[in-house]
Amino acid sequence: MSITTPSRLRTHRLQILLFQLRGLRILACVLLGCALAQPVAAKKLFSYQDENGRWHFSDTKPDTDADVSVERIKVHQRDKNVYVRQVGANSAPTYQVQNLFAGPIEIEFRLVSPVNTIARPSLPRSFVVPANTTVNLFSLHPRQQGKSWSSGFSYIFVPGSPKADHTQIDNYQLPYARGARYPVSQGFNGEYSHNGLQGRYAVDFAMPDGTPVHAARQGTVMDVARDYYSGGVDRDKFGARANFIRILHDDGTHAIYAHLRWESVLVVAGNRVRRGQVIAKSGSTGFSSGPHLHFAVQQNDGMRLVSIPFRFKVAHQVAPVTPQAGDLLIAQ
Repeated sequence: MSITTPSRLRTHRLQILLFQLRGLRILACVLLGCALAQPVAAKKLFSYQDENGRWHFSDTKPDTDADVSVERIKVHQRDKNVYVRQVGANSAPTYQVQNLFAGPIEIEFRLVSPVNTIARPSLPRSFVVPANTTVNLFSLHPRQQGKSWSSGFSYIFVPGSPKADHTQIDNYQLPYARGARYPVSQGFNGEYSHNGLQGRYAVDFAMPDGTPVHAARQGTVMDVARDYYSGGVDRDKFGARANFIRILHDDGTHAIYAHLRWESVLVVAGNRVRRGQVIAKSGSTGFSSGPHLHFAVQQNDGMRLVSIPFRFKVAHQVAPVTPQAGDLLIAQ
């Protein structure tokens, strides 16, 4: 299936009269798939095995005659990774960005309904903020001194640098164990769910639940989600509830491994992983009709996160292969 990648839009409003703070900042947020920081929550996990041997997990008591196990768990919500803060005097506020991702982001700011206000440097403008870095980006000032002024600003960010250059298109290992083979259930431009910018060049492997997932390329873990344990075909309910790993490659592109099994992720943000390393287990979390692995390579293309074509090295094949639905690919 598909997964929506983190991106966030926020709007701030600053009211100033003769350089004095006149009102509070107003914050609005349109969430496009990225979770805000939330406190740790305790939940119950219900699990049972049906007559076909398939395990089912739910956060509500299931309607079944099978023996149901109940476990109390703590769910650690994903942390917020990008902060925008005001620093300095209200008469000439400066805004800084703190990027806590283990990789760069590009963030774009725009003024909203400015009155007698200018930004230095001028907006709209995008900035690249390196991994684990805090930088001052712009300040607001009155265009004419001595007169009241006001403005707001909005921002949106995407992971990755716009300078990414996909130099390793043929250098991907199949994301499972050497000698194993799994069918491609959906390939590039798949009609079911591979039809958006972020997932057009994605591939789904029909893997049994709990299959070890291997890194297709070396890189640095940029972001993970590990605590979701349910899935289904209701996009509104499950679209942002997939466990995943995002690995930043040395050329600036990044791979997404999605729908991973609950609590199976073996890496954390900042880890360096090698090609072929086991990083998680496959599952069916999020918007998913059954156990599989969703894999895509993405890059930042002008403040848009887009998927890009790639090819796998396959056992007994001389040339790298573009995955197509129905293929049964053997890992070398």
